[in-house]
Amino acid sequence: MIKRLKKELSDKEKRNHYIKYLVVGIITTVISIVGFKLIRIYIPTLNENIANILSIIFAIICSYFMNRSWVFESKEKNMFKEFGKFFSGRLVTLVVEELVFLIGTSALNFDELIVKISSSAIALVMNYIFSRWMVFKNSKINKK
Repeated sequence: MIKRLKKELSDKEKRNHYIKYLVVGIITTVISIVGFKLIRIYIPTLNENIANILSIIFAIICSYFMNRSWVFESKEKNMFKEFGKFFSGRLVTLVVEELVFLIGTSALNFDELIVKISSSAIALVMNYIFSRWMVFKNSKINKK
């Protein structure tokens, strides 16, 4: 596995692809956090869980368009179908991330920050796998 990773990262185009994916991930995270804070400021009576869900949905929509145009350079004509796959994949990883967080903090009593970082890392990898091999499977990075 390490050999394959070294080979992937030695290819400049693939390395740039991974960097783009990480940048989009960081931007998406910022969008989610800022969106949550704005919702809480401007609609303070809204339940925090609903505010969180709304901010996540908005971040997923933004992430789709950034991934589609910049990271995977998708040419898929049926954007609704593609977005449906993207959104579905993100929901799956959200459930996995929440389960890992719940088990790690509640059942195993691990530090919540360590569990949050670990569950986020798992979600990041899963989201990439879903995006590359299921949503944007016809992208130029897969044809290389």
